[in-house]
Amino acid sequence: LPVELLPNAVTFMQETSSTQLTLTLDISPALYPTHQGDYVCTAVNSHNSVQTQVNITFSLVVVAPPSIVMSPASLTVVHPDTAMFSCLAEGRPRPNITWLRREGDSDRLEQLTGLFSNVALGEDSLASNLTVPDSGPAIAGEYICRAENGVEEVTETSANLTVNGVCVYV
Repeated sequence: LPVELLPNAVTFMQETSSTQLTLTLDISPALYPTHQGDYVCTAVNSHNSVQTQVNITFSLVVVAPPSIVMSPASLTVVHPDTAMFSCLAEGRPRPNITWLRREGDSDRLEQLTGLFSNVALGEDSLASNLTVPDSGPAIAGEYICRAENGVEEVTETSANLTVNGVCVYV
């Protein structure tokens, strides 16, 4: 039976037709991904020289909200150079990273597709690189790295892209 939790203790309940059994697994002082796995609880009841033993196995799945551990850095490029942003997020399950661009000073966000690549780094981390080719003044602005994994809220961080033109003196 799978059990997902964020706090340090989990209560597992098993009901049968005639009894209810409540088990508590207390992992202190903190819960870590290394605690994930299968646990077996053995209950032994001796009554009138008759011994009954019950084994209950359950799987503990440790989850953690996404966190961005490497934020993209703001860049200044000269037109038509390519700009590249990098972002690293971790969480359990491994988060997904998407990239967005804020259009000017508005609240409107444009989701970027086809410009970034994500690479899994182990079981809990994801690296993402966003490549903005042929930079021109129209693509300057705020670029947002957003990480989510279905646990708690989405987390995000941003960087600014400034594009300088090329001056030609005659």
